[in-house]
Amino acid sequence: MEINLLSIFGGLLICFIPAILLVVNGFWLGYGITVSILKVAHSFNITNALTVVFYGIAPHAIPELLALFISGALGIALGLSVLKIIFKDVDNKLCLVYRSVLMLLPIIIILDYIAVYIEVNFSYPLVKQLMYKLAINP
Repeated sequence: MEINLLSIFGGLLICFIPAILLVVNGFWLGYGITVSILKVAHSFNITNALTVVFYGIAPHAIPELLALFISGALGIALGLSVLKIIFKDVDNKLCLVYRSVLMLLPIIIILDYIAVYIEVNFSYPLVKQLMYKLAINP
């Protein structure tokens, strides 16, 4: 959730902060998936490794990534609005962007909490059960 808030309000300072956060988050997600597949594939075959990683990441990644993309878009919109004010653009929609932030911020927070709930209550037990089943029948 801190990344989402930094992404939204970091756009006020420099609109590149949300874009950088999106790129870095994508890098770490790809790196984490690759490392996870390689570690799990060490014990099982590659198909089972992909299955374990998919079941571990996919259920909670959907609401989490949705919240991240929404907050990144809002941060970039806020940053561009501030830059328009600095360069004295008459057709600035800053009030509209702030209204969008206030409207979407509760949705982002709810999406983050849904992602945490799914990760703790579904993803972890599912992966644990799948790893146990694969260890018995590799």
